[in-house]
Amino acid sequence: MSLFAGVGNRVAELAQEVITNNARFEGLERHTTASLDQFKALLQRLDERVQDLRLDHLRERADLLARITVLEGRLAALSEQALHAVAEKAAREIYGGEPRKPADGIRIAPILPAAADV
Repeated sequence: MSLFAGVGNRVAELAQEVITNNARFEGLERHTTASLDQFKALLQRLDERVQDLRLDHLRERADLLARITVLEGRLAALSEQALHAVAEKAAREIYGGEPRKPADGIRIAPILPAAADV
């Protein structure tokens, strides 16, 4: 009978280990599932944040490009004004005062093209 008693004890120990391992596995499964859910939620929040950053970047880029366009326009206008001022100064130096006016009916072609022609 001691042979059967030893086998019975061993079966009882193994059954207890199976129950313990099942409980541990279920605990690990719950913990893993909860961790994965948290990770998915974190990834979703990070994805939303990346989308917000992309939109902010696009808005800032559009704003900067608009500012650059305005500044380029101002620079072109100032450059044209400076060019006209230099041309007028050179004409005054050449003609000794006010530039001469053409006679009636005579058209003189400008030396420099007008801003609208450029």
